[in-house]
Amino acid sequence: MPAVVSIIIVTWNTRDLTLAAVESVIKHEVSVPYEILVVDNASSDGTADLLRSRYPDVRVLENRENVGFANANNIGVKAANGEFVLLLNSDAYLIEEILPECLSLFQRMPGAGILALRLNNSDGSLQPGVFRFPTLFSAFTEIFHTTSGITRDMTRFQLNLDKALNRVDWATGAFLMVRKTDYLRVGGMDESIFMYAEDIDFCRRSLSQGIPCFYAPGKSLVHLGGGSQGKSIQQTLLLTDNGRMAYWKKWHGPFSSLLLRKNFILRSLIRGIVLVGYSQLQRNPLVELKGKAHLRHALYLLRHLHG
Repeated sequence: MPAVVSIIIVTWNTRDLTLAAVESVIKHEVSVPYEILVVDNASSDGTADLLRSRYPDVRVLENRENVGFANANNIGVKAANGEFVLLLNSDAYLIEEILPECLSLFQRMPGAGILALRLNNSDGSLQPGVFRFPTLFSAFTEIFHTTSGITRDMTRFQLNLDKALNRVDWATGAFLMVRKTDYLRVGGMDESIFMYAEDIDFCRRSLSQGIPCFYAPGKSLVHLGGGSQGKSIQQTLLLTDNGRMAYWKKWHGPFSSLLLRKNFILRSLIRGIVLVGYSQLQRNPLVELKGKAHLRHALYLLRHLHG
């Protein structure tokens, strides 16, 4: 039976996580015809070979180099046969059958749309996954909030979205479902954004073409988060901020992007000082490591202020 949904999983050196993601789909999805496409970004851990030997029905597309999350998803979608495409992170896995409900929700949408479900942490708690579009003010408030405080505010916002189907600005690329024709009509994900913020940009471009994003809390899956980074704290900070600044320059111009960069410098400088100071009081080497990473990141951004 032809696939109705094509599930796209992008992986880079996440063999065990990718296998778990694939196995969770096979275990839970029994009602809707689907196919799984794994796009491997030149992994060195044998992901592609193991998938082919263990799951011959899974389509494995290998890239010669790590082309980034956006590019790899575009490759997967273009090769997909289903009417719908579901972008699923390699560090996410299903805990229940979701595709029948997803297709039902699409029928209830007023026209085209993108669908996001509830993301859980491994302990079952809510993980923020849908958001408002960022503003300079929201970025500025990060300076005066801890990471846990920001997460708490995001969680509170999402918990208030208790309808069966809620309009939101954007959703994380850990789980995004959309009609293939709509994905291609928007132009796919922006490949100039290597990673982070490509999902914000995709949802914003989709909205500009009449394809809004919807959030349905009735079904959920687990997202571990950060499974495919393999990066240090400072590298993660750099990749995250570079992605956000690329998005910002695209939508708000170079001057606003410069203000955002200065905001990031101030944020990391303050957090670094606070964390290093706190670590000395608590004798906590992990907090000290994070604080020093923020300080190095602030100095890097300062040296490349106009980069």
